Amino acid sequence: MKMFIVLTMAPIFFLACAGQKPLPQPVSIADPGLASALAAAGLPADQLTTTALHRLQRLDASGRNIGSLSGIEYCSELIELDLSNNNIEDIGPLAALRGLAILNLSSNRISDIGPLSRLYRLNLLYLQANRISDISALSLNMDGGGFPPQSWIHLEQNPLGDKAMNVDIPYLVTEGVTITFTKNNMQTTRRPVRPSVAMDSRLPQWRPLP
Repeated sequence: MKMFIVLTMAPIFFLACAGQKPLPQPVSIADPGLASALAAAGLPADQLTTTALHRLQRLDASGRNIGSLSGIEYCSELIELDLSNNNIEDIGPLAALRGLAILNLSSNRISDIGPLSRLYRLNLLYLQANRISDISALSLNMDGGGFPPQSWIHLEQNPLGDKAMNVDIPYLVTEGVTITFTKNNMQTTRRPVRPSVAMDSRLPQWRPLP
């Protein structure tokens, strides 16, 4: 009888434990520039926990000499993120930020934008003044259902390759994305064919960063 009670109570105890929310865990941000941006957003180092970072929805981390994004993956509810004018090369941690709608990565040292391929909620993306030649990740994003109507992508001052210019940009424009890029040292804008007025009234509106 005692054995029967132990065995029947074990699953109940397991389910009770499984239903508990995980406790907040401390997070260490190694890059001083990123840490200062979080502090300016109301999250000083002694308050950096997984729960606190998870609640953050907007972050301005521009012009802070940031070189590493390690730790930003815990900001999983971010909607707007400005990382312009830094020294960023690796954007791998951004792959976890699936809710991003507005992302500014202009004026950095980025060449690989692969981590953006599954950020399907992006509708305003700044990538100017980087080292990007391959933008196939943006086409993959579109293939996965990303870039809603009236999305904008800024690609000026990048060494875009032939495939980017002749395949990826035309594809994205055909699917409804407006793209600005540099061609023959001049800024060029490619816009999709405007939908009918009736359809246009139903499309979501994008807003640039303030």
